[in-house]
Amino acid sequence: MLLPQKMAQKHKYDYGHVIVLGGARLTGAASLAAISSLRMGAGACTIVAHADVMNVYRSVSPSVMVEQLHELARFKDHFKDLRRNAAVIGPGAGHDNIPALKKAVLDVCQLTPRRFCVIDADALTVFADDPMVLASALNDHCVITPHEGELKTLFPHLYSDDSFSKKDRAIYAAQKLHAIILLKGDPTIIAHPDGSYIEMVLDAPWLATAGSGDVLAGMIAGLAAWDIMPLFDVCCVAVGLHARSAREFGEGLISSDLPDMIPGVWEACLTS
Repeated sequence: MLLPQKMAQKHKYDYGHVIVLGGARLTGAASLAAISSLRMGAGACTIVAHADVMNVYRSVSPSVMVEQLHELARFKDHFKDLRRNAAVIGPGAGHDNIPALKKAVLDVCQLTPRRFCVIDADALTVFADDPMVLASALNDHCVITPHEGELKTLFPHLYSDDSFSKKDRAIYAAQKLHAIILLKGDPTIIAHPDGSYIEMVLDAPWLATAGSGDVLAGMIAGLAAWDIMPLFDVCCVAVGLHARSAREFGEGLISSDLPDMIPGVWEACLTS
């Protein structure tokens, strides 16, 4: 696995700034994504959340900044600083305000200049009624990270026809949505809109735990924020580190264990 290294004479914003949309109820999801983005080397990370849960997010880590979200439909306003170059939208977002969440996703994906966008969980399933609306906003800076159930909500016909393999479903979705699809599970399929793909066998059964996908979303955003390698490669590296971290921790793993495993696994990859 080819991993980058930070260089001397650089500062934090050379490694990007990740913005995570923080949900009002399932606060653990955004928290895991934020910590994981920093463990992957992002120069900074800010959780944007409603006032009534800001103190919850402030308790996550002194390394994570927290900013008030005044209106979900205006989430894009938190990207006026061009150094804010990566976003995680979806983990723990909830469906309390579906139109506003849709707008938040579409707006951030269409920002100029483009930001790296990791779209996961609730930010995907809100488009179940018309995934082509989502497709209209996606581009080569976007990665969609569904599990099989979430992909089924977008394209149910892929699951009513036994002729579609997991690989076929991922490639179909990548081509329809015009974005990289990271279809989670073991194996994980990472598919590019050009039809290319990679199948990664994880051999990490302990990843079947709540929150592990939120960690992966943050890992992808954190490495993408460096802006030094293709997003497809970023996804491959993140999946590999995620799985190896789980294997090395072993039995009893819970999702909050994963971010603390990343530095040691990264170092082992660099020296092996």
